[in-house]
Amino acid sequence: MTDVSETVRERTASAQGGVRRADRVYPPGPKSRVPGLIYLTLHRNPLAFLERMTREYGEIVHMRLGPRHDYLISSPDYIESILQAPNEMARATQLSVKCLLGKGILTSKGELHRRQKNLMLPYFRAQRNEAYVGAILRCAARMSARWKHGETRDIAVDMRHFALAVIAEALFGESMVEENLAEICAHMDVILGMTSLGNNAVLDILFNMWLTAGLPHPSGRRLRSSIQTLNAIVYRMIDRQRQAPRDQDNLLAGLCAQALDGEGRTQVRDEVMTMLLAGHETTATALTWTWYLLSENPGAAEKMHAELDQVLGGRAPTFKDLGQLTYTRNVFAESMRLYPPVWLMGRRPVRDFPVGDYVIPAGAHVHLCQFLVHRDPRWFPDPNRFEPLRWANGAEPPRPKGAYLPFAAGGRKCIGAELAWTEGVLALAVLGQQWRLRLVPGHPVEPQPRITLQPKHGLRMTVERRDAAPAANG
Repeated sequence: MTDVSETVRERTASAQGGVRRADRVYPPGPKSRVPGLIYLTLHRNPLAFLERMTREYGEIVHMRLGPRHDYLISSPDYIESILQAPNEMARATQLSVKCLLGKGILTSKGELHRRQKNLMLPYFRAQRNEAYVGAILRCAARMSARWKHGETRDIAVDMRHFALAVIAEALFGESMVEENLAEICAHMDVILGMTSLGNNAVLDILFNMWLTAGLPHPSGRRLRSSIQTLNAIVYRMIDRQRQAPRDQDNLLAGLCAQALDGEGRTQVRDEVMTMLLAGHETTATALTWTWYLLSENPGAAEKMHAELDQVLGGRAPTFKDLGQLTYTRNVFAESMRLYPPVWLMGRRPVRDFPVGDYVIPAGAHVHLCQFLVHRDPRWFPDPNRFEPLRWANGAEPPRPKGAYLPFAAGGRKCIGAELAWTEGVLALAVLGQQWRLRLVPGHPVEPQPRITLQPKHGLRMTVERRDAAPAANG
């Protein structure tokens, strides 16, 4: 194995176009005479800023604020190498997410993460997905029953309620989440609203002050209140499960069986909160953007409806139908390409890490941007066009592994990725059989980068029964 220090010297000597500081060559990137100006510009419009950085400086971009070094990576090969080195590249998590999730599987590291993953993996294996189909279908049917022909709804809210209900029933066997859907979503919005700060170093420090210093600021009070309320709901779920019969077979029962009093109970809380957030937010976001894209591309919507009619013939879908709903799956895949729910991943190298012609120093902030890679014309011809058929076998040339990462990759790949695929396709099948969704004319649609890529103004859509005359939009 090549010595790291030797690799640093070699690549420092061969790097081109970078900036030399203290015998280290940094990749090209923006420079500002005003400290922090680059980060404030990033905060105002993250997607446009990152796209411009990549266009102007290339696949590795360097930014600096005092002692802090940030690297933006948009090369599939480099992203793949970073994701495949979990012991050398630790996950970087914002303070707002850490405060909500504690040491859950999404934020934990090292041996704790390995133990958590081994405990939870059996509940996410392929054979388990078939058992979860019933919960997915019931939750989708309840959502469909609430819709009325011609009414206008915020589909972003509806998809969050649907996905949260699925997680509650499938993984926790719980009705408490269903009973508190609106309250849980509202309080998560308060907390996740802080993640619109991106990875801004200055504003992340302000967040910490709001939370831990008890500053008399309205944002700090709302934040602390929301975390306390969610904690109370989750601890009631845990206490109810611990009093339930021991023969229950779901994730919450498995977590409680491994936990003891005190710290063990806190760890269960962290895992439950992680599943409530990560288990529903990504799927809900993906479905929200899918309905929007189908509305904007009626030809693709008609193809999906035709497949649903042909394969299902009006009956409820089953697990076995997933293999036949190929176009519907392609619709979901293409939606996650254009609007990846997790649009940016953060890592921090624990030691100097070579990437391309450069070496990223230990402790730097590394940003892997799926949003940019998914829209790169080298891997996706006509990248801004919604084209589900690009996912048909042989439709386009092979791509690098790191060119499409809706659920990350490597040792930190989303543990619930297959469940999300199953849930997304079945939700489209159940709702798409009966309903056609149209964007309300004039409704603004703007992606807002938070922990997931949310529609900034929600998504107001008119729901129409497919067997009824079209409703008047307005």
